[in-house]
Amino acid sequence: MRSRAEAIAEQSQQLLRGRKAFLTLGWSFGYWLTDAAVLYLMLWGLGSTPHIGAVLLAYTVGWRLRQLSAAAGTVRPHAVHG
Repeated sequence: MRSRAEAIAEQSQQLLRGRKAFLTLGWSFGYWLTDAAVLYLMLWGLGSTPHIGAVLLAYTVGWRLRQLSAAAGTVRPHAVHG
């Protein structure tokens, strides 16, 4: 019986083969872009108009830092222990 990690690795490899790779990367980019756009619109709605490049950079850096903390095994700030 395969482990859960092996099953996830196999599914990931299947998504990144051939035509599916373009669809996967396209959806990933679309998710990133719309998420950053929502952040920009929220800031704009609050009366702040930062440069779109600054918003994209800040969003990307924050996203990467969150990934690093999860990879290092640290507890995320929103986790509740009880």
